[in-house]
Amino acid sequence: MPGVGSVSPAATSSRIVRASLEEFTGIIRVTEGFILLLALLMAYNAASINADERGGERAMLFAFGLPVRRVLWLEIAEGLMFGLLGTMVGLGLGMGINRQLATSVLPSTLPDMSMDVTVSAGMVIMTVVLGVIAAGVAPLLTLGRLRRMDVPGTLRVVE
Repeated sequence: MPGVGSVSPAATSSRIVRASLEEFTGIIRVTEGFILLLALLMAYNAASINADERGGERAMLFAFGLPVRRVLWLEIAEGLMFGLLGTMVGLGLGMGINRQLATSVLPSTLPDMSMDVTVSAGMVIMTVVLGVIAAGVAPLLTLGRLRRMDVPGTLRVVE
């Protein structure tokens, strides 16, 4: 037709938006992996500090005859409980901050764009599982320190 410079299918804009969202989602996935690594490192750091500070208690458990695996299971159970508690608090705060940003900040900065705040059940379950596993696995990294513990020496230091 005369006067028409170019024609594009109606689906072109939706394909462009879809491709942009896929790129953004890929960046988010990399960020999720990095955050999981940070969570594992923080859980290991907490478990390591806990092992240092409670060395006397663990030496006492060994002196009373508890095997290393039982003490390790106690530490794992404690880590799982703290992981569950911390993940629940983090989820609550994160969802609250997300809702606050989407309902108060976004409308004032982008008034012609509206967003619904939704968090899928799968995402919540994955967050809880990964948070609890990160905190529960961290004591396994202190197993070597438990096995090498000098029980009489540690008990003398405690006195």
